[in-house]
Amino acid sequence: MTDTSTVSEADVGNVRLSPSDIDDLRDRLSIFDEPTHHVICCGRDPFETAVRRFKRRRTRAEAITDLRANVEPATGRMDGTRFDFYKAWHYSNWTKPYLDELPEQLALIDDRITGTLD
Repeated sequence: MTDTSTVSEADVGNVRLSPSDIDDLRDRLSIFDEPTHHVICCGRDPFETAVRRFKRRRTRAEAITDLRANVEPATGRMDGTRFDFYKAWHYSNWTKPYLDELPEQLALIDDRITGTLD
């Protein structure tokens, strides 16, 4: 989701997202006439930015979901449109546990979006 930032920087560590970046994302997605937009946030920072934009307070119980593999969802609404955000591992975490788990995370998110989650 750093791609939503208006900052052009080769070093992603120098890119800081703000809630207004989520508003920009909403504007870009508005060309699609969909009642729900699903956004996969690669890493904690983009996900937390989305949560802050919706001014949501999550309890510990909310972090424990029906999704396995450390996938954390958050839902919010803007201008009548629902946004489902999913936190998954950042693809640059190239350690063995993350490499093994990322495909499972993406498959779980896909199953949830398509309604095929067991």
